[in-house]
Formats: sequence, C-alpha cells, structure tokens
Amino acid sequence: MTSLFPLLPVFLDLTGRAVVLLSAEAGLAPLARRFLDAGAGVTAIDPSPS
Repeated sequence: MTSLFPLLPVFLDLTGRAVVLLSAEAGLAPLARRFLDAGAGVTAIDPSPS
C-alpha cells in the first residue's frame, strides 16, 4: 500500500479528514507522515496486538 500513495496528487488536501491505517507496522510511518502532512488525522489500529 505504501507504494500507492506517491501516485496521489501532491495537491491532495485532507484537512479535517480522518485516515485509519489497519496496521501498526513501523514501515507505515512514512505513509502516516504523508497523510499528516496533507492535513489528515491519522489513527493506526493493530489488528493483532501482541
């Protein structure tokens, strides 16, 4: 999924939008940062917590 986000327009405005990532993998941190930079609120849910 992280490879899909760079294909989105750089002018994407997610201000006030909620984004939920269904994983808490450290590898998704750059993706979460991109959503935050676009103005979204980000929640990461780990579907199988340890």
